[in-house]
Amino acid sequence: MAQWRIWGESVVNIVIEGGTTGQPKRGGPGKHTNRKRNKRNDLPTDMRKAFQTFFIKAGLAGRLPAVVVGGSRGEARQKFASRLKQGEDVLLLVDSEGPVDARHEQGDPKDWLPWEHLKKRDDWQKPKNAKNLHCHLMVESMENWFLADQEAVERYFGKGYKPEKLPSVEKNLEKQDRHSVNNCLKYASNETVKGEYDKGRHSFEILAGIDPNQVIARSQWAARFIRHLKPHQETAA
Repeated sequence: MAQWRIWGESVVNIVIEGGTTGQPKRGGPGKHTNRKRNKRNDLPTDMRKAFQTFFIKAGLAGRLPAVVVGGSRGEARQKFASRLKQGEDVLLLVDSEGPVDARHEQGDPKDWLPWEHLKKRDDWQKPKNAKNLHCHLMVESMENWFLADQEAVERYFGKGYKPEKLPSVEKNLEKQDRHSVNNCLKYASNETVKGEYDKGRHSFEILAGIDPNQVIARSQWAARFIRHLKPHQETAA
């Protein structure tokens, strides 16, 4: 069986899907566009800051991972494989982009099989020397995490936001279809000052504002991810 800790005392790098696609939209309702937003078009920086904030609130302040902007899904895999080959302490975090087969999440979470899911869905081969604990999934997407803390999402969008458009998630946010979640976010926000939800404009600001503990409580894959990053908690099996 695997051990939780698969790196030494160095800071671990996490290659995360996203951060280089999508542009702030111009237009829409006139008051939704302003100079400040047009100037804010640095997604890589936004992504790093958002995940660092998320990690700090999750209790990782004493040993923060280094966020590596992955870009597209395929680019993230390539960056991870390259860094692993060079001997770096590195992990990969990507969207599952679909439900995870129950056969791939049986037993202790450290023994789950994310690479099997990615092989089935994306025809990815596990990189040489990669372990299952090198890979983590956002099920089904990062937007699913937002469902865990809907009060934070409502605070972010403010006046005009329609919280009833989002599905209620009491226990397991991973059962929600990612396309449906994305559409619900758009419907809920399309009359707000910030405008209709857009992954490039809004996602990382929302991520920085949500409570990781609520995400962990409603997502077993998120719990696996944060559990893996917790310092001084390696358990030998």
